[in-house]
Amino acid sequence: GYPARGERSKSGWGLAGARGLLKRLLARQGASHSICNKLAETEYRLGNYTSSVSYALQTAAFKPEDIGPHLYLVASYNAMGRDAEAEEAVNGYVARFSFGEAAAYLLLAVRFWEWGESETGRQFLERGIRAGPHRPHDHLVAGILLTRYLNDVDRAADHFEAALRADSMIPSAHFHLGACREAQGDLVEAEKRYKTAIQMDPGHRLAHLRLGILLAEQERFEEAKEYLEMAEQLGVSIPSEYEGILRTGSPTDSSSLEGS
Repeated sequence: GYPARGERSKSGWGLAGARGLLKRLLARQGASHSICNKLAETEYRLGNYTSSVSYALQTAAFKPEDIGPHLYLVASYNAMGRDAEAEEAVNGYVARFSFGEAAAYLLLAVRFWEWGESETGRQFLERGIRAGPHRPHDHLVAGILLTRYLNDVDRAADHFEAALRADSMIPSAHFHLGACREAQGDLVEAEKRYKTAIQMDPGHRLAHLRLGILLAEQERFEEAKEYLEMAEQLGVSIPSEYEGILRTGSPTDSSSLEGS
């Protein structure tokens, strides 16, 4: 993700150096879509919002159909408190987004959360939901944002279910719905969803891990060991409290028993 707007750290000074390089390229080669777009991004990340707007407008002039510069217009106008211009930029962004209004708002939500702008991210998430997601992917994104940033498990579950009604063959939707059901206390449904995700995608690392932990918490250690072993083989770091199951099939490490 990006640093919060205006953040100056080691990465910030690196961005300042990148800006200098880009400006030298601009002076030597003249304005181009790629240079202006990168400068719009860099200036935003450095907190130079007026400059970001200027370069974003130049980028849009090269390719009016490109939605990229509208993202930095939205972000920069929003940062400066220029609400009317920010909303105009939002409308321009949404109008150019080929996957529809809801998808555009959800992508804006993702970007603002990546930048550390949690309140703006929340606002765009709610706008995306009000716009009525219709693609399975839109529901999936909405559900992930609701759980990751707002811890709203109930609403997230509704979106994961909607995604699966539209397309039942999405392993990640089954996995995330399983996580919601586990949080809601429905362990039977959670197990079912994790297993479905694994059946569809045997390499789904987190499904193996979460299912292994779920089974271990029910003291079904032999079953848990199978899924935890697979998760480890797939590159997942197993939480220390479950490592004993991998070695001995028991939650207690045999070495600690010997020392007791």
